[in-house]
Amino acid sequence: MYSPSTPSDISTIPPRNRTVISMIVKPSDPVIPNANLLINATMIAINAMNEINNPDKVKNLSGEIENEVISPFQTPRRPAYLLDHYYSHIQDLYEEPVDIYISSSYPDNGEVWMWDIVDHSVKELCDGKKTALLAFDDSIIIAHKLKLIGQLIKEKKKQDILSWKTEFLNLRVKDSVHSYFTYAMLSNAQRLEHVFYPSRNLDYRNNKKNKYAIPRQDNEIRIISNDLAFVAGSGNDNSVYSCIRAMPETNAFETANGDTELKQGYRREVNYIESNQYGDTTRQAIRIRQLYEDFDADYIVLDARNGGVQVIYTLQKVLYDKERGIEYPPLKCMNNDTYAKACSDPSARECIFSINAGVVLNNDVAVSFRQKLVEGKIDLLVPLDTAIEDILSEDKEYQISDGEEQVDYYERPFLETQALVSECAELQYEKAQGSGAIRVYEKKQSRKDRYTSVSYGSYFIDWLEIENKAVADDYGFMTLIN
Repeated sequence: MYSPSTPSDISTIPPRNRTVISMIVKPSDPVIPNANLLINATMIAINAMNEINNPDKVKNLSGEIENEVISPFQTPRRPAYLLDHYYSHIQDLYEEPVDIYISSSYPDNGEVWMWDIVDHSVKELCDGKKTALLAFDDSIIIAHKLKLIGQLIKEKKKQDILSWKTEFLNLRVKDSVHSYFTYAMLSNAQRLEHVFYPSRNLDYRNNKKNKYAIPRQDNEIRIISNDLAFVAGSGNDNSVYSCIRAMPETNAFETANGDTELKQGYRREVNYIESNQYGDTTRQAIRIRQLYEDFDADYIVLDARNGGVQVIYTLQKVLYDKERGIEYPPLKCMNNDTYAKACSDPSARECIFSINAGVVLNNDVAVSFRQKLVEGKIDLLVPLDTAIEDILSEDKEYQISDGEEQVDYYERPFLETQALVSECAELQYEKAQGSGAIRVYEKKQSRKDRYTSVSYGSYFIDWLEIENKAVADDYGFMTLIN
């Protein structure tokens, strides 16, 4: 057993007396403080699994590590009685190494090797071979009083559909043949660690600087993209506000004749998503203005259908925010003269981009959003378990806050991002006869508010890229910063 007094210098032991053992631990594991330890002339080399976000789950362990590191070190069990000559020659007493995998479920996106193990185990069970496969859902933990029903009901309210199905119902969720967006293309986009948090109203009133404000990069553009609902209540749609950064980048493409062509464009970073069920148009307009100021945004993207146009008209007036004690000057619609005429302030900033979506535009939005995901041009926040271990663990304010604040403020953007992934993966699609237009629609009791909010923001960035290209053709590339 290791103790602090154990010598750690292996150089004092002759090579013939040394034994080397390789171990794999979490990067933050405090059990053994030294990287190399000498224990009774045995060398223990500690190798951190840095490429694994959550090493205690099989789903996060790469197949290469299991096949190339863990399996080769397996040895038969050697109980003491096998050292006795009386037993050592009896082959039936020797035990083969046993693989034991423990994990929650995970979407079967074709990239998680865990499902290959499950399929192999099922086949061996059917063939009568020695193997075991145990799957437990929430009914087991209720039956054994590990959790009460009230706890699970409360937990379900915090979870998105995908997380609930995998973490609690233990379902093997697979993409439908009618799914337009796959789990793989969405989960692959979850690589963004730079999260944004808006100012809290009390901090704003006290002139407290927002430590989570993101410094602006040269020529970047910031957008508040919104999908609004106007009936309050938990059984109705959400209003969703997305804070998106459009980061300029240049990509090289090879043309058909072998030439290299440079294409200017933007990478989309979705740094923050928020949902609520305010309903009231003025209250929603004020929340949009708060995010517009906090995020230092350049544009606001709004779906003008239904009550959306009323929010546009409200944003084009002077707004008083009593929660923050500030008055906001009018903003103006930039792409619809009818809406813009309702703004009486000639100096109002033209930054509201209205969308009146029909069949053709919704097709363009869906096709473009899918293409950007496939091309890797959309960055979504990392999964919550990764954020808790790698990001929030470094935040002192998160560590000292109570559980409710941790969820409602610090974890919320990551939970909303996971809800976006779930929504998109659950969406179905169909092609219209004749035109071939794509129509994306949600299943019964499902939503697509977050998809609409983020995809409309991405579509607006498409529009900016087209505008920039038109300018570049005449004058050279430039960025349209409002």
